Parts: sequence; C-alpha cells; structure tokens
Amino acid sequence: MPQIAEAVASPLAGVDKITMYGDGNSTKLVQEMMVNTNQVLEGIKGSTGLDIAQLLAGYFTGKASGKAQNLEGAVKSIVGQMQGTAESDDDDDFDDNE
Repeated sequence: MPQIAEAVASPLAGVDKITMYGDGNSTKLVQEMMVNTNQVLEGIKGSTGLDIAQLLAGYFTGKASGKAQNLEGAVKSIVGQMQGTAESDDDDDFDDNE
C-alpha cells in the first residue's frame, strides 16, 4: 500500500501551485480525489481479492475497540482505588471516633 500511495503521489511532487477557476472547484477536486481513490481500491480488490477499505475499517475498529477496553479497564481501576481509599478513610475516621 505505501508503494501505491507513493506512485499515485509522485507526479504531484514537482507541482508548485495549482490554480483552479470557477465556482465550487475545491469541492470538485475533493470529489475527484475520492472517486480516484475508490477506483484504485476497487482495482486492487479486483486484481488481488483484497478489500483494502474493509481491512482498514477492521483495523481501526479493532484499535478503537481496544482503546475503549483499555479506557474502561483504567476507569475501573481508578474507581476501585478511589473506593478503596474512601473505605480506608472511613475506617480511619471510625477508628478515631472510638
């Protein structure tokens, strides 16, 4: 994939400036970039059978899921520590009152 991105971007390396005329051309440029990207991804899928978009979606979903699980674990740990601290503080207060 990095070689494909490099090959696609290499012709633009020598471009110093792009001048666009007319209304909405920046939107058209973004649309064409998306169409071209989809065509490249479909070409890869057709020739190799690899669905790069699906692979990336699975990768990022897994990363997000892993981060969410890590965050959940960290929160539970902090809450547990806080509860332990609160209980020990309560115990100390109780002992002081005796």
